Amino acid sequence: MVKRGYNWKARQVVDTVVDDSATKKIKLDLDSTGNYDQSNELVLPSKKRKTKIKNKAEKVTKILSNKQRKHLEKIVEKKQKKLLRAELYEKLAEVQATPEEMQQLTSIATIQTKGLKKFFSKKNIEE
Repeated sequence: MVKRGYNWKARQVVDTVVDDSATKKIKLDLDSTGNYDQSNELVLPSKKRKTKIKNKAEKVTKILSNKQRKHLEKIVEKKQKKLLRAELYEKLAEVQATPEEMQQLTSIATIQTKGLKKFFSKKNIEE
């Protein structure tokens, strides 16, 4: 962590934008001779000027160690796998059979436990 010195905020060199629209709206009807700059206005506005500070906040990219870089890459890979999985689930849901169709089908477990001959013979008797 960087320790900042005394009065660090005031010592920063910052670009400021001053809104002079209120002073430009004032009309002067004076016949004065001489050159006047903005600091020596003849008529002052009733409200204070609005100023905006332009911050040049430069983002410093942190140099990662190999371990940190590999860890972040694993996190990115996990996120990509989750997205792919979600897309696959959506595609499977579109193709999935309806519950009515599923009831008409027979499960493999019932055929394996009873055997093919017994299953078909019982099925023919029931019909």
